[in-house]
Amino acid sequence: METAVKDKENERRDERRFDRLTERLSLPKDFVYGECLIFMLGNTELTIENYRNICLFEENCIVIALKHDRLLVQGSRLEILYYREDEIKIRGRISGLQFLGERGKT
Repeated sequence: METAVKDKENERRDERRFDRLTERLSLPKDFVYGECLIFMLGNTELTIENYRNICLFEENCIVIALKHDRLLVQGSRLEILYYREDEIKIRGRISGLQFLGERGKT
């Protein structure tokens, strides 16, 4: 049991060191951690960088897998303008975004 606690402490310490190094080098967090970037233009366009895949595509609902989450895009007349390996652009009347939690879990 003590080993597990020490491992967690060491892991946290390493994460803090990594965060400090990232800050000192002025590296963008999306690059370092592989997190997604989400850009909205009003309520009609949505661009997501660093997404993983498209889980569900319907006219009023799109679910996108991110690194740690799934993103639900709700609206009407939703369409995917383009998708590339690391970027997707959605257009339509976007009424809401919701993070659904970890990939593969409900």
